[in-house]
Amino acid sequence: LSVEGVEGRFLLAGGLDGSLAAFDLRPLLSSSSSTSRSLSRPPIFKFPRATASHHPGHSRALTALHWWPVDSGMFISASQDAAIKVWDANTLQVACEFHLASGVAAASLSRLPNAHALVAAAQDSHIRLCDLVSSGFTHTLTGHRDAVRTLEWSTSSEWQLLSGACDGGIRLWDIRRSGSLMVLDQYNSHPPWMDRGYASSATSLHGATLLQTTTSKHLRKRPFRGNAALAGEAEVSAHAGAVTALLPLPGGRLLLSSGRDGRVRCWDLGHGKNTLVNFGSTHSTCEMGTHLACSADGFHFFFPCGNIIKVYETNTGKQVSSLEGHFANINCCIFNSFTDSLISGANDRQILVWEPSLFGAFSIEDAQKEMKLSHDEANQHGQDDDAWSDG
Repeated sequence: LSVEGVEGRFLLAGGLDGSLAAFDLRPLLSSSSSTSRSLSRPPIFKFPRATASHHPGHSRALTALHWWPVDSGMFISASQDAAIKVWDANTLQVACEFHLASGVAAASLSRLPNAHALVAAAQDSHIRLCDLVSSGFTHTLTGHRDAVRTLEWSTSSEWQLLSGACDGGIRLWDIRRSGSLMVLDQYNSHPPWMDRGYASSATSLHGATLLQTTTSKHLRKRPFRGNAALAGEAEVSAHAGAVTALLPLPGGRLLLSSGRDGRVRCWDLGHGKNTLVNFGSTHSTCEMGTHLACSADGFHFFFPCGNIIKVYETNTGKQVSSLEGHFANINCCIFNSFTDSLISGANDRQILVWEPSLFGAFSIEDAQKEMKLSHDEANQHGQDDDAWSDG
């Protein structure tokens, strides 16, 4: 699923059968219903599964869909048929196409296209960078020991990319340099590994960049001993099983990850540390990886678990709600910040739109008003205690 970022009106949806469709959310958004609603209206357009080479669609399951961040006139699609296609949304024609040697397990387009027009694509254990300007591949990022399953660009820097693989590893890359910047360790048993002597310096939550890279002769890879008796970077892992999803939170400082080990972890990317927030035991039944979502303020995040969606508080790990409405396993969900609504898709071939009231979402302004009200009440209570009355 993908919602365009200009009006929050048009929704792209891709299926396991290779089909691709687009929906207009405006009629649905004008409804005053306070329950989950299904997209029952006909799509604006739909491409069925491509059964011949001259067909414009994909022949196998779609693994990624992304609107161009600043314009609803272009979107990209990636599939297990080893193709990444760039579409002109006005003519519904493929503008350019990238062919990889094997199926694309994941693909990501930066939300900050200020300096480049690159699509990151997962091909086995490698990450290929596709340049939309030249219609060619720029270079390949290597480091994972097993197949890469999820990719996400940083929300604070267009140069930084996050990847998760079946080896349980999560890596942070600066695409301008060779080697990964950081390898996350679930045990926090040592400073995060820096390839080629790069050190990280944390910036503010809303800073322009997440990491500043510097070189130091005192920083070099060396063996260490930790909780898992690790002996080198190759043994560092963020999860005990395959990494199934990554979700950078607004501001770029925090990262959520989920894995086949049944755990969701929250990471402080400024220091490369596991924050040790306990979300309890989670389980995803999606075979192709899970797509998580968070509210616009990052206070809540949504985790598909079977045919329900669990809603958690990001800072505390507390589960605040469960959304029930699908009749089969949920594969993906996405948050529409224009309407503060959640959209989910499942194997029951239904797309549901969830109202904010169903998961208790609130804005930063509401939280600030609540804190101010509590502060004013406390001050008023103190004044009442000190005030003299002859009544």
